[in-house]
Amino acid sequence: MTASSALLHDGMTAVPIPVQAQLFAEGLRLRRADGATQDWPVASLREIDRMPWELRIARAGAAQRLVVSDPAMIAALDMALAPWRKDEKAARWRRAAVTAFAVPLLGATLWFGWPPLADTVARTVPATWEQRLGDSIAASITQGTRRCVAPQGVAVLDRLSTRLAETAGLPTAPAVQVLDSGVVNAFAAPGRQVIIHRGLIYAASSPDEVAGVLAHEFGHLYHRHGLRNVARAIGVGAFVSILMGGSDFGAVAATLLVSVSYTRGFEAEADDFAADVLARSRIDAEGLARFFERMAGRGPRGSVAGYLDTHPDPAERATALRARRGAAVTMPALTPEEWLALRKICATTAS
Repeated sequence: MTASSALLHDGMTAVPIPVQAQLFAEGLRLRRADGATQDWPVASLREIDRMPWELRIARAGAAQRLVVSDPAMIAALDMALAPWRKDEKAARWRRAAVTAFAVPLLGATLWFGWPPLADTVARTVPATWEQRLGDSIAASITQGTRRCVAPQGVAVLDRLSTRLAETAGLPTAPAVQVLDSGVVNAFAAPGRQVIIHRGLIYAASSPDEVAGVLAHEFGHLYHRHGLRNVARAIGVGAFVSILMGGSDFGAVAATLLVSVSYTRGFEAEADDFAADVLARSRIDAEGLARFFERMAGRGPRGSVAGYLDTHPDPAERATALRARRGAAVTMPALTPEEWLALRKICATTAS
């Protein structure tokens, strides 16, 4: 253990706070004069600034700063910061490689055309990268909103999702979660994740409508529309840079995902996917058509914060879905008991 006095800038007051700093193998403990303590894990320590006579460090993502002047403590902190410095060096090399890769991409984009190149790059993103980015996007979208986790409702939703995914031939069922929000909306995030707002389930008049929306969002996942839309919106060079750790992908991509409408071509692909999956699942696509029509009748696009904002032309798409309906016998997507359980999925929530 190494110990010394230090000065803590808490980010709220201008006057530094004298503390006693103790460095252990697992982290740094700061003790104030009043006895209050706080622990900074070693893995969170970051160098902010260095001068010949002092070292300034912080925790990753925190506003507090610690100023250390004792040479022995500085030497001990240098050893503790060694893994971080190694990671920073590797990150700088990655950013340099991204820059070297992005510049030719920009030139190729200008020469060959934006959407085709953006789609090509998005389609070649490794599944592990897509999953990591999807987790970041989902965390950004769900931040500050409670999740609906009533066990019976979750079980019903999982069974319906698995049924549709197996019929569609997806390797794994997408993870579907419901947010306790009255907004009538649903999103397909990269990494096989679907987020549904409580308002959409309540706006649905039958389980067939919810099944249709799920199948449609699965279509967006299957065709990687989310990644392709983000790549088109921000540019290939920036997209590749973000994928390789150049910036905070989650916040940027989540904002684009919920605010940039899909093209008519993307929506048609997702609708075709949904129509096919529903038909093979013996679920009537009329439910999804009715849902689209009802959304179209809610008012002008700008007055409805929800499904209309990110899913354009619902009336036209309802007509197209009906044109694809077959004559096969269908059955409700859920039993009355299951439908009731799904509608009560927000009876229990969690952060």
